[in-house]
Amino acid sequence: MLIIWVWLFVAGHVAAQDNRITGNVADDRGMPLIGVNVVEKGTTNGTVTDINGNYSLQIPAGATLVYSYIGFSNQEVQWNGQVPFNIVLQEDSEMLGELVVIGYGTQRKVNLSGAVDQV
Repeated sequence: MLIIWVWLFVAGHVAAQDNRITGNVADDRGMPLIGVNVVEKGTTNGTVTDINGNYSLQIPAGATLVYSYIGFSNQEVQWNGQVPFNIVLQEDSEMLGELVVIGYGTQRKVNLSGAVDQV
């Protein structure tokens, strides 16, 4: 009988550790943001938002999530158990001025050599 109680306690405790968080990431005008990185702080556990700005991730209760997207300020938020967990990211116009988009990625202006054209 003791073994059953221990097993039920451990199974319930392990099940309570991880929770599925879902939500949406949008800009300050309410437009969904595609490809926002959503990562549990201090881990490699993460995902990206889909075409509608939606995401889903398995995290422990009380975890801190980091939302990052080029041209927007990073945001760290501790999850309070609320589902859906929607986030609004603010544009970072200063950061946009320091990035140069190239065919397959980005580079900082200080790392470039040669001709650069603005579009």
